[in-house]
Amino acid sequence: MEYTIIEDGKSYDLPKHSVKISNEMESIEKFKANAKSVKDQLKKMYDFCREMLGDENADELLGDFEDSDPNVINIVYLDIVEAYRKPIEDYEREKQSETLSRYDLKKYIEIFNAFSKAAPLLDKK
Repeated sequence: MEYTIIEDGKSYDLPKHSVKISNEMESIEKFKANAKSVKDQLKKMYDFCREMLGDENADELLGDFEDSDPNVINIVYLDIVEAYRKPIEDYEREKQSETLSRYDLKKYIEIFNAFSKAAPLLDKK
C-alpha cells in the first residue's frame, strides 16, 4: 500500500507502514497523555513528522522546531496518523455497509414474501 498526505495542495509520500511505525504512533499518543509540557508533546510529534517526511519535506512544511507553528505540527502529525489508519477505517466502513445492505435486503425479502402471501387473500374479497 502507498501512503500519502496532502498539505497546502502538495502531495507528500510516506514510508511503507510497518509495526515499527505503528508502535511509534502508539508511543506518541501515550507520551502526549502523560507529557508535562506542550513543548514536549510538540517535539515528539515534530520528530516523528521529520522521520516520516524526510528532512527536506519536513523543513518545507514545518521549518525549525522552535519557529514552527504548533498548529501546523499537530495537523501534519494527525494527517500522517490518518493516512496510516485510513485503509483499516475504509475496510471497516465497507464491511459495515455490506452488513447493512444484507440486513436491508433480508427485510425487503421478508416484506415481499408477506405481501405475496397476503395478495391472494385480498383478491378474494
